[in-house]
Amino acid sequence: NQWLPPSGSRYYFSSSSDMEFQEAHPIGYVFLFMLGITALLLPFILFGIYVLSVDRNPNNWFWLGEAGAFIVGIGLFNFVAIIIKQYLGHLVSILSFLIGGIMVAISLHML
Repeated sequence: NQWLPPSGSRYYFSSSSDMEFQEAHPIGYVFLFMLGITALLLPFILFGIYVLSVDRNPNNWFWLGEAGAFIVGIGLFNFVAIIIKQYLGHLVSILSFLIGGIMVAISLHML
């Protein structure tokens, strides 16, 4: 897949690439930063909106789902980070989607 870097690739985390990208693309960096924050927070916000629209008084399992949705957002943010060579690897993405998805599923089942 062209969007996922191969193992050991130059696309994985590089501490200086964030500053290099910002210097080369100052406007693009702001857009990318906003995209990253959106990818991080959108699952959290959408889960909250969904649950609160279905159940006006959710129980404490709601917070497990919110935490899981945030973890899913970490996986999405990791894909945005590929662009500036801040990718933390496939394992971070896979575990974020798997663990976060399980937490959300448990939460929805228990609500």
